[in-house]
Amino acid sequence: MKRWLNDEEGGVYPLAAGIIIFVLAFGGLLIDGGMTIYHHTKLSSAVDAATVATLDAYDRELWEESGEISLNDNEVRAIATRYLTQNMEEASIRNLTIDASRNRVTLEASATAPLFFMAMFNRYETEVQASASASLDDSNFEGGEEETDD
Repeated sequence: MKRWLNDEEGGVYPLAAGIIIFVLAFGGLLIDGGMTIYHHTKLSSAVDAATVATLDAYDRELWEESGEISLNDNEVRAIATRYLTQNMEEASIRNLTIDASRNRVTLEASATAPLFFMAMFNRYETEVQASASASLDDSNFEGGEEETDD
């Protein structure tokens, strides 16, 4: 028995097995995390594009006649859906808020990101979400004031 405890041959195997398991787990989490970040970034870009594009849904006749800007709700929804699906097919709109008084559109969307390593634990996908707001109102503009000649 004493001879077996003093035998150092093969002592590195448990350490190597532990390191291999750690490296595989860490690599798998990096892959799944990277794919999730990729899909979130892609969704954020699609939501930004769709939100900015919805600002083109104003009533042009009203604007030309009176200079008043008013968003057309149906056209806003159609443009948001079209731009979102063009930029990311698997994305879906969770919430679309149109604030007519401030000519502001807020879009919230979600999509699923596939998971590879977590499939070993029976989790095959995760949901990513993104939101964006855009407004035709320039009251939030923080640029310099215009100079006037008196």
